[in-house]
Amino acid sequence: MSYHRNVFINCPFDDEYYPLLKALLFTTIFCRLDPKISETKDGGDVRVQQIQDLIEGSKYSIHDLSRILPKKKVIYHDLICLMN
Repeated sequence: MSYHRNVFINCPFDDEYYPLLKALLFTTIFCRLDPKISETKDGGDVRVQQIQDLIEGSKYSIHDLSRILPKKKVIYHDLICLMN
């Protein structure tokens, strides 16, 4: 495992996301980088430990958070005001 070429990819693994994952893997490999994804379906500590090992062994990481939704409604105007 070459740390400087490894890219940890954190994304959904379902049929709907598959075309995007294929493009992501192709692009990563085309750039001469080595994609690393968690392949285990085990739950709990086994999966968390594998993901931690992959992150620690990768110089880069890609996290697709597009499916994460907020738990409550966010008022963007207030966020913009707080940032100024």
